[in-house]
Amino acid sequence: MEDSAIIAKLTLMVLRASILRPEAVGEGRSIVIKPDTSRISKDEAVRRLAGIRGPVAFSVEDHDGILAIQTSALEPDDEVQMENRVDIFAKGLRQIDATSSSETLLEVQGFDESMIVPIRLLKAWLESGNFRRCSLSLSRPTALTRNGVFGVLQLGRARSRG
Repeated sequence: MEDSAIIAKLTLMVLRASILRPEAVGEGRSIVIKPDTSRISKDEAVRRLAGIRGPVAFSVEDHDGILAIQTSALEPDDEVQMENRVDIFAKGLRQIDATSSSETLLEVQGFDESMIVPIRLLKAWLESGNFRRCSLSLSRPTALTRNGVFGVLQLGRARSRG
């Protein structure tokens, strides 16, 4: 998978994980990227998000099971939030292990989905836009974490995953 597609998939994961009820988003054609109102599939959303040149601000809403994504130009507050998020991420990585390289792998966990990503792509993703209603949590690997990963980045609000 190309780097831009991985960054787009991470974006989609964090946007879904950031809404109040991510389980309500249906399968199939359940995503809208405004201003277009056409419902599209997850794969098509990844393709369209990969084509966005940023950085941009992302916002998301749940409209009766449809994930509605909006992009806009960065405002000064967005730039500050992005810088802070990148700095906090870098500090968190150093706390876990100061010897990590740009190719060290982290597991990224969204709502009912996860993927393994090198640190360099996570940094590029964090610099690609501001996710206005997103929380991120970085932790050490646990016994349940896949082998070969350096840490876990949890996307979205803390909640039971059933």
